[in-house]
Amino acid sequence: MGTDETNQEEALAVELIEGGSEIAGAAVGATIGLIGGPAGAVGGAAGGALLARVLRRVGADLKQRVLGPREELRIGAAAAHAGAMIQTLLKAGRQPRDDGFFDAPPGERSAAEELLEGVLLQARDAYEEKKVRLLGIMYAQLAFHPEISAPTANHLLSLAERLTYRQLVVMAIAQDEGNRELLRDGDYRGDAAALNALGAEGAALLIEIYDIYQSGLLSDAHGSAWISVADVNPRSMRLQGSANTLAVLMGLATIPEEDREPIYAVLS
Repeated sequence: MGTDETNQEEALAVELIEGGSEIAGAAVGATIGLIGGPAGAVGGAAGGALLARVLRRVGADLKQRVLGPREELRIGAAAAHAGAMIQTLLKAGRQPRDDGFFDAPPGERSAAEELLEGVLLQARDAYEEKKVRLLGIMYAQLAFHPEISAPTANHLLSLAERLTYRQLVVMAIAQDEGNRELLRDGDYRGDAAALNALGAEGAALLIEIYDIYQSGLLSDAHGSAWISVADVNPRSMRLQGSANTLAVLMGLATIPEEDREPIYAVLS
């Protein structure tokens, strides 16, 4: 690729990422530093140049598509959060995967590019904009985990797409060992008073939790089967299977307390 074409890609990608500043904040500057800096400059890692190239190419491509203003904002913000997390990991001494994730035959795209496009397009459609940061983090983490194949990464991305932000918060709470005592210890079966106290909002939350359980992402710590919504036991919620991987990749532990507190209030 010629210098002029590379410069054009960089300019388009930077414009896209700068457009996400409303919801990405400081992450924008970190990512522009990654894609606009000298090749491999971050931590001396040649892998940094590979990641910068992927962000430039995919960002430039999406910038040239017809997007609504809010769609472009969300895509730019997700790219910014991805780039900022990549910077953090590189500076911590982590090395990007070297399993062919960034390689592609002539005329084809690498798995890294295809996955980034999938993440950014999912961010485009994320009307719950708090998911955008988590999606960006997810891409960055996947770029450093060679044990997760591209097909598995795409499966995890599809799981992330169908989960609401509140369900992701529930998953963060389920993995938080230090605050289990804040949750109700027992299900709701036969407890009419507790069910009535939930109200419409609490009942909707239980349905969302039961949906996570039915998806195979939650289990009961005591091995009890949840036959219906009334069997949900908040203190016994545990992540299982792909949920554990998803929680790490999306950085669910970083979900702020103000987003957790309403759920603790309902499930106490």
